[in-house]
Amino acid sequence: MKHRVFCLGLLLVSLPLSSVWAATLDQNLKQATAIQSDAAKSQQQVDRLSEQTQQLLQEYNRLLTDSDYQKHYLDELRQRENAQRQEIASLNRQLESVRYTQQKMGPLLKTMLAALEQFVVLDLPFHHQQRINGLLGLRTKIEDGNLPISQKYRLLMEAFQIEMDYGNTMEAYRDRVNVQGKTLSVEVLRVGRIALFYQSLDGKQSAMWNKAIRDWQPLDESYHYAILNGIRVAKNQLAPQLLNLPIPTVEEQKL
Repeated sequence: MKHRVFCLGLLLVSLPLSSVWAATLDQNLKQATAIQSDAAKSQQQVDRLSEQTQQLLQEYNRLLTDSDYQKHYLDELRQRENAQRQEIASLNRQLESVRYTQQKMGPLLKTMLAALEQFVVLDLPFHHQQRINGLLGLRTKIEDGNLPISQKYRLLMEAFQIEMDYGNTMEAYRDRVNVQGKTLSVEVLRVGRIALFYQSLDGKQSAMWNKAIRDWQPLDESYHYAILNGIRVAKNQLAPQLLNLPIPTVEEQKL
C-alpha cells in the first residue's frame, strides 16, 4: 500500500514537470520561429539595401559618365563659340571693306557712265536714239540708292560690252535719216565702228557719215554697187567678199 502511494506521488510529481517541459519547448519553438522570421526580414532588408546600393552605384557611374559627356560637350560649345566669334569678326571686317569699296565705287561708276555717254554721243550715229535711251535708263539705275553696287557694276559692264561688240560686227538695217531737212528711208550699212553708210531704197543715193562735219557726206555713184553688196553681205544674202568702200583715215576717225 505504501508502495502504491509512493508511485502515485511520483506520478503526480512527474505530471507538472512534463507540462513545464512542454510549455518550455513550445516557447522555444515560438522564439525560434520568431528569430527565423526576424532573420528573413533582416535578409530582405539586406537584399533591399544591397539593391539600393547597386542602384546608387549605377546612378553614380551614370553621373560620372554624364559629367564627362557634359564636359566634352561644353568644350565643343566653347570651340564653336570661339569659331563663330572669329567668323563674325571676319565678316565685320569684310563688311567694312565692302562699305569702303561702295564709297569708292559709287563715284567711279558715275564717271565711267559719263565717259560712255560721251562716247556714244560722239560715235557713229547707228541705232543712235536706241543707245541714248539705254544709257538714260542705265543712269537712273546707277543713281538708284536701293540698287546694290554689284548690280550697278554688272549693268555698266554689260553696256560697255555691247558697245565693244559693235566694233567687231557688220550689220545692215532699215532706218530713216535726215538729209538736207528731209526725212529719207534708207538702208544703213555699218562696218564695225570704222564707217557708216546709207543707200536710198531705189539705190540712186549713197552717203557716208563724216565725223568731221558730223553729217552725211554724199558719195559718188561709183560706190553704189559696193555699198549694195555690203548690205547684202551684212544680211547674209551674199557671200563675204572684198568691198571697195571709202574708209575714213585714222585721223578722220579721231575727229
